[in-house]
Amino acid sequence: MARSPRGQTKEIRLSKITIIGAGVLSPDHLTLEADRTMRASAIIFYLLDSNPRMTAYLHTLGTKLVDLSSAYTEGAFDQDVYAQIAKTVIDATKSYDRVCFLVPGHPLIYVTASTLILDEARLLGIKATALPGISSLDTMIIQLGLEIGRHGLQVFECNRFIYFSISPDPRVPLFLLQPGAIGSGFITERRTNRARRFEILRDYLLRHYPPQHRCLLLVSKFDSRLRPVKRAVAIRDIPQSAKFIDYDTSMFVPPSADFEIVDLEFYSRLTDLGYSKRLVKSNPRLS
Repeated sequence: MARSPRGQTKEIRLSKITIIGAGVLSPDHLTLEADRTMRASAIIFYLLDSNPRMTAYLHTLGTKLVDLSSAYTEGAFDQDVYAQIAKTVIDATKSYDRVCFLVPGHPLIYVTASTLILDEARLLGIKATALPGISSLDTMIIQLGLEIGRHGLQVFECNRFIYFSISPDPRVPLFLLQPGAIGSGFITERRTNRARRFEILRDYLLRHYPPQHRCLLLVSKFDSRLRPVKRAVAIRDIPQSAKFIDYDTSMFVPPSADFEIVDLEFYSRLTDLGYSKRLVKSNPRLS
């Protein structure tokens, strides 16, 4: 509370923004925490490719809904679109005390608008948090039956993968996200890709993998009426698969080389009980 010039008490609005991940197969992938938060909010902005079940679920929340998909304009520069979305959500705190921003997957995995909102809210002193959601990485790991503890994992966005000149480890499974947007910062979601769009990705991967090495084009199941997609293609033939690569597609490159134990001394100690006891202190309460 604060005093106005006339000495009257003036209420200060303490707004809060919660960024929520809707998961991939929504509404099944929503957490109970996300559901509870949205029902307590004053307004929900959402940016989703909603299936009928998700659309019906949103209307059960009893909260004002605002679809921001119209901001995602074909041909627009993507960073401008993300900045406009972030501004819309931030500005809503002038009128609403509890604001939600609902996005596909996990809210902090390749959702630029979420990062912009968190950064701007911090500068303005607005409380902003994010709630986790199931990401496409989660669903693809299940789809492929990966056990990442064994070989680890590499994950990069395609454009950054190239302009940062990242050298992948061919022994480690590699996910390349958003290949359908490679080569341009402008939104081209509704346009048909030419084979030449993916030549730079093919050429870059050929620096690190054999031409015949097969990668997978993956699309997670985001609607109960659809099936997940898994299509194999040799790296040398990626451009010829242009018609199969869109904004929903991710690319998985399996290892082309095996791990070998290099530090044999360290490895042997892992099964040495005497050495293990020297690494920790005994707990008298457990004796």
